[in-house]
Amino acid sequence: MIDPRRSPAPAIILILFLLIPPMLYAQEVRSVRYYVSNDLGMALEEIGQHQQEEFPYILVVESEGKLVTRTLYHRGEALRRWEIGPTEERNYRGAVLEQKRRFDDSGRLLEEQIFQEGSLSERTVYYYNRETLDRTETFGPEGELLHSDEYWLSPDGQLRRVTRDQGDRQADQRLALSGGSRGILEERYGNARETRINRYDKNGRLVEQEYWYEGRLSERESFQYRGDSDLPLSFLLEELPQERTTLRTYDQEGRLVRIEVTDHGRESEQTVHVRDAQGRIVETTTRGSRGIENWLFQYGPDDDLVREEYRVRGSLERVTLYSVQDQVSTRLEELYREEQIFMRIYYEAERKVKEEFLRNGEVVRVREYP
Repeated sequence: MIDPRRSPAPAIILILFLLIPPMLYAQEVRSVRYYVSNDLGMALEEIGQHQQEEFPYILVVESEGKLVTRTLYHRGEALRRWEIGPTEERNYRGAVLEQKRRFDDSGRLLEEQIFQEGSLSERTVYYYNRETLDRTETFGPEGELLHSDEYWLSPDGQLRRVTRDQGDRQADQRLALSGGSRGILEERYGNARETRINRYDKNGRLVEQEYWYEGRLSERESFQYRGDSDLPLSFLLEELPQERTTLRTYDQEGRLVRIEVTDHGRESEQTVHVRDAQGRIVETTTRGSRGIENWLFQYGPDDDLVREEYRVRGSLERVTLYSVQDQVSTRLEELYREEQIFMRIYYEAERKVKEEFLRNGEVVRVREYP
């Protein structure tokens, strides 16, 4: 009879008990999931593997241990791939490496490498003061320093300023950001000769841009919005050396309706757009140096522009007819003088193919273009 105390069975069972769970665990953590996606590689909706051919963009997410691989396919062709590990990420376009990022154990970015056609083109190293970013240094493919950025934060951790030093190449160039409790309110960049300033409101919307040249304000752009939305209300461009302003105003849907230009304090040009219920421009009128200019637009059932009339001081000067024939866009321009047609110009795919000259409504000469 076998002595159970000397039998190898308990030891074998113990070994199997220790080995089988890790094997099962390894099988459990490896997974493949499929998502409807777009050209950005977003995971929009999870689907089954058998549904891949139903959608143009598919994102396949493979997880094994701590490595996650996301591959974006377009009609079966691999466009992008992201390999994401605990301390490193690699981004590919097709099979070509585009970007590599390295992190520490707490998830802080330590280094970023940019590749062009598979070769290193730029490398940025990140330095921290305790838990906050202190500065970065960016190097070229040969290890040469391209620029360094220094960051200043408020006591509560809000970004207040960023200064860029171009090193020996352009020591005077700077980039600076200043912010308040609600985020960035102003940014400045430029050099000793030129400076650009962007200003933002509390919602992060751009409200003013200035361009300074050799210490003088040259150009200012001002933006106004409708309430707290991002819909534009007006846009003012001031060209100070020319003493010219251009004011654009928009309707409740954010569509351009009026343009007013002033030169030396006097209105020199005004343009008004009239829209139909679908928001399409059906008439445009400009009052300027040529007098009153007027455009009338007509659309087809597919909202495509089919006819345009152009008049100056009430006199018809041009009629343009648009169409598509055999999947090729065509355009016919009829030119008028004293309300009488005197010339037709034919275009196919924006290429002039024929001119017809008329007298008393009859074609008297034709010129064709190869």
